[in-house]
Amino acid sequence: MSARPGISSLSERAARAERMWRIYSGGRIAAEARVEDREATLRVIRARTPGEAEYPSLVDASLVWLTLEVAAPTETIVTLKWQAEGGAQVMMSLSIPAEARPGFEAIARAIAFEAGLVEPPRIGHIDVGRGAWEQAGYAAEPRLCGTCPFARASNLDCPECRSVVMERKTFSQWSRARVAEGLRALDFDPDLASRVALEAEIVLSQIQAPMLSHQFFDEWGLRFGDGARELFESEDDLTIARDMIEAQTVQPWFRLPPAAERPRPRPLPPVLAEAALGAAARRKVRELVEAGVPRWQAERHAAASLTLRRLLAAEGELLGERLGAVARIHGALDRLTLAIGAEGEDPWIVEVATPLGRSVELRRGLGEDERTRLEAEVARTHRQLMDAVAAERRAMAEADDARAIALALENLRGSAVNGRE
Repeated sequence: MSARPGISSLSERAARAERMWRIYSGGRIAAEARVEDREATLRVIRARTPGEAEYPSLVDASLVWLTLEVAAPTETIVTLKWQAEGGAQVMMSLSIPAEARPGFEAIARAIAFEAGLVEPPRIGHIDVGRGAWEQAGYAAEPRLCGTCPFARASNLDCPECRSVVMERKTFSQWSRARVAEGLRALDFDPDLASRVALEAEIVLSQIQAPMLSHQFFDEWGLRFGDGARELFESEDDLTIARDMIEAQTVQPWFRLPPAAERPRPRPLPPVLAEAALGAAARRKVRELVEAGVPRWQAERHAAASLTLRRLLAAEGELLGERLGAVARIHGALDRLTLAIGAEGEDPWIVEVATPLGRSVELRRGLGEDERTRLEAEVARTHRQLMDAVAAERRAMAEADDARAIALALENLRGSAVNGRE
C-alpha cells in the first residue's frame, strides 16, 4: 500500500474523528466539535439514545461493551484537541472509572491519529470477512472516499467503496481451480484443497446478499462453517482457508459462481444447551482476557451475554406457546439464534440476538398473511417481555436480572391464562 497523504484542516480532522467514534461504536457514542482559528476540540460522549450502525462490520464490540458498562447517557468520556502546530491531545474524563480509562484512551489516541490520515478503517475486531477487508485495505486508493471517512475502496460496508472494488472486476469469472490453487499455496493437501474449493462453490452459489456486503459475509461464514467443517482436522485450518477465500473475493479476477436455482435454507449454528452455559461463559472470559480485555470487563461481558440468553429463552417459551411451535436456542453467547417452528421442519422464525442488537428473519415461501401475522406476534411478544422485565427490575431493591426475567415470564403466562393480554 502506497504512502497516503495527510489531512491538515483542523475542522476536517474533528469531523472525521466524530464520525469514526459513531461508526466504531455502532451509534452508541456521539461527539460535539468546536473549531477555532488554530484549535479544534472534540468532546466525546455516550449518546443519549443509540443511533443506527452505519457500517455493521466496523462496530467494535469491545468499545460498545466498555461504553455501556461505565458511561451514562450524555456523560463525557474523553476530549480530543488538535492544534495547528503539534499533534493531538487526549484528555480522559475523571468521571470514567480508572480501570476503564486505558481502554478508552487507546481507542481515542488511534482515532485522533487516523483522523489526520487517509487510511483504511480499523478492522482488528472483524472475524468473518477479515480476509476480504485486509485485501481491500492493501488495494485502497490514496484518497478519501466521498461517502465514508476512509480511504476509497477500503470500506466494504460502504456502497461507494464496494462499487469501486466491483468495477475492477472487468474480466472476472468463477474459477474453482484458482480457489484450489490459493489453498495449495498455503500448504493444504491438493485433494483437500480441491474438496474445499468445491464446497466454496456450492456455498457461494447459495448466497443472495450483495457481494462483499456485511450480509454477504455473515451468510458466507455460516454456510461455509456448516458445510466445510468436517473437511478439516482443526478449527484453525478452517479459519485459515476461509480467510484465504475471502481475500480472493476482492481480487479483479474473482466472480461468484452461477446462483443456485433453489438455495438451501440458511443453516443454524449448533444448539446451545443449558448445561453448557457455564463452560461457555468461562471460555468467553478466557478468550477476551487473552485478547487483552481486562478481566473485570470480560466477566461483565460474559454475564451480560448470559442475561441476553435468558431473555431470548423466555421470548422463545412465550412464542412457542402462543404459536403452538417448538423453540430452540442455537449459537454462541455473542451471537444467539432463536429458531421457532414445527418439529422436523425448517423454522418459521429465526431471531438473531447479539449485545449490539437483534434481527428477525421469516422463512422464505410463507404467504403474505402468514408473514404479517408472525411478524406482529414476534414484535408484540418481544415488547411485552421487555416491558415486564423492566417493571420487575424497578420493583427490586437490588438488581437481579435472572429473577426479573423469571418473574416477568411467569406474569405474562398468568396474563394469558386469565385473558388479561
